[in-house]
Amino acid sequence: MSIRRFALPVAMAVAAAATITGATSAQTITPQAPRTQAPRTQAPCPDALDELAGRPPCFLGEQRIASVRSSYGSSSVQGATIELVPEAGVTAQELEARLQQVLDASPRQPLPACLVGVARVHISSTPGGEASSVTLIAKDPNQAERILARARLLMR
Repeated sequence: MSIRRFALPVAMAVAAAATITGATSAQTITPQAPRTQAPRTQAPCPDALDELAGRPPCFLGEQRIASVRSSYGSSSVQGATIELVPEAGVTAQELEARLQQVLDASPRQPLPACLVGVARVHISSTPGGEASSVTLIAKDPNQAERILARARLLMR
């Protein structure tokens, strides 16, 4: 399994200058809550649908989503992990290219709602290269639940 890590720009003006790092396993993401914490079930934020209005579609496109769960770091929610249904021909490199297109276009059009407030994107792949999951990490820990709520809307 490899993990591709992307650093999203802090300001829209520098989005075009964002660099994409190559495959790396240097960063480990703990995608589940610690055992001492009870699982949390929370309805999407009431205004999560409003945040989608007027924004382009998520870079995941028509990729089928198996599940969405909280991504934890240091015992608190830091974003969302989107588990994908592996499909032949949909590689981590293809998702990387889609993400780069979105970042290149961001000075001219708004970011998709799935990337608003996101600092980093991690794309994991199967040994065969198919994309298996995408983790969205919040810039601000206070926005992590909103990112999770918007990610859950992608399953609809």
